[in-house]
Amino acid sequence: MPDETIKYSPEEIALKREQVFREIIKTSVCMRTPDIFEFDKTDLRRIFWLYDRHFLNNYFSRFAESQFTFEVSRRMTKMGGKAMARPGDKIAEIIISVPFVFDTMKNERNFTLAGVKCSCRLHVLMAVMEHEMIHVYETFRFGSTSHGSRFKQLTFDIFGHNNPRRKNAPPPDLDFRVGDIVAFIFRKKVLHGVITNISRRATIIVSSPLKTIKYYVPLQMLTLVSRRLL
Repeated sequence: MPDETIKYSPEEIALKREQVFREIIKTSVCMRTPDIFEFDKTDLRRIFWLYDRHFLNNYFSRFAESQFTFEVSRRMTKMGGKAMARPGDKIAEIIISVPFVFDTMKNERNFTLAGVKCSCRLHVLMAVMEHEMIHVYETFRFGSTSHGSRFKQLTFDIFGHNNPRRKNAPPPDLDFRVGDIVAFIFRKKVLHGVITNISRRATIIVSSPLKTIKYYVPLQMLTLVSRRLL
């Protein structure tokens, strides 16, 4: 039996997206507020299956969960995510960019991504996941994927996307200086330290009563806490 065509009204899409949003907040260990500070591959897996249930009529549930892998990337900054899928054995991997999700909302409080209005980091993450899921869905159903007319129609019918190409995040404020106090996330903890050197990455010294540790952190992963006094 051929797979059914899925198409929702704008009202249905908004309702389903809100349901996914609320369930993420309710069930995630890392993402308990809309302005998330961290997410991991377990969160991505959970989001994927929520979308499958609410939007895709459990299409992916016919395959084993082990056929799907999820990763987060701190090095991928030019795009929000990447999906790789093999139509023959139905194996797929989705990678989501941490810098893209965080930097998109760093300078703007209202941002439109593929026609989806985003007012928090979680909205951005969800929009990126929607895009990548359609790549996998299209590959599994039709044997290939691109940003062609079929992909555009699928993203519009299922998620209401009107511009399927992912918009690059607005450039973050990277005007850091040696001596600035900054914050960054390491192993799900927010750390504060002082910048001692800047090249492609910032060298940051984090001190505590027991020890001092040096970190090398990409500039886009930093948040300015206080400026060095000149």
